[in-house]
Formats: sequence, C-alpha cells, structure tokens
Amino acid sequence: MKSTIKQALKGVIKAWDALPGGRRYDPSTIQDWLMEDMMHYTKLFQKKMKSTVAQKIIDYLTNNGPSTQAELRRAIDTEDKKPVSGVLGRLHKALSRTPKRVYICDWVYDDENNKTYPRALYALGSLPDAKKPKTSKTEHNRKYREKNKGQISSVWDLSLHVRDLRAKGINNDRSRTRTE
Repeated sequence: MKSTIKQALKGVIKAWDALPGGRRYDPSTIQDWLMEDMMHYTKLFQKKMKSTVAQKIIDYLTNNGPSTQAELRRAIDTEDKKPVSGVLGRLHKALSRTPKRVYICDWVYDDENNKTYPRALYALGSLPDAKKPKTSKTEHNRKYREKNKGQISSVWDLSLHVRDLRAKGINNDRSRTRTE
C-alpha cells in the first residue's frame, strides 16, 4: 500500500519535472495539467488514502473498543473532519459491494468545544443502531437556566450594588475597569 502511494507521488514529480522549464505557468495551465495528465495518479492516491483511513478506523476500534468520531479523529491524527466522517459514513452503511462494518452502540454526552449534545459511539459489527436519545423540554430548560445562572439578565441589574447582585446569585466583578 505504501509503495503504491510512493509510486503515485513519484509519477506526479516525474510529470512535473517533464514540463518545459523557463516559463511561468498560469493557474489554468496547471489546472489543465492536473486534470489531464495527473488524473490517474490523483485518483489512485485518493483511493489509497481513503482505504488507509478506513483501515486505521477499523484497527483502532478493534484495539480500543467503541469510540466517538472525535476520538477516532484524534487517533488517526487529523484535524480535518471530512476524511473521518466520510469514511465512517461509508463503513456505517451497507452498500452493494460491502456490508455494514460499524454500528452505533450507544450515545454519549461529552463536552467538546462547550457544546453538549449526544454523540454517536461507534463499534465494530453490523448490529442495529441504538436509538438517539431525545432531550425533554424540561431537561433542556434546566440546563439552559443552570448555564446562564450567573449572568446579568436585565439592564437594571447593572445599577445594583455588588452585595445585592451576590444576594441574587449573580457573580459580577465590578472591580475591573472598562479599558481592561
């Protein structure tokens, strides 16, 4: 697999070096060159990269058990969501050529980037997916109130003394100046 990627990259470098030198190439010429001459190499490279990501996902799930998409992205060592989510989607669906290889075994509430919502926990297998939990309106309202508990909700609260604000449960530090 690595030799095929190396061969594709060597082919790209060889074709680039074969271009006539001593002149400047405008973007449209480079685009034409990539579309006509390099299409075979780029398709081969993309295909191998996708299979590499799929194999890494399967290996990680085999060794570490169920994981979220964010954990898989960190394990594969990529910040871009597209390769992992695309390959996970392909592994999750039963296609004409390949069976379903990954299923959602559970939903977890982790706090990534200060956003708490259910995230799928993927595991190897072709079992039916777990149902996504629905949050009740009262639970949603409780979380919202708890999150915004210490915020000033009215312009009139700005005129209150610090001890009055603390008595209301609002923790506002007015010792800072406006320039800070």
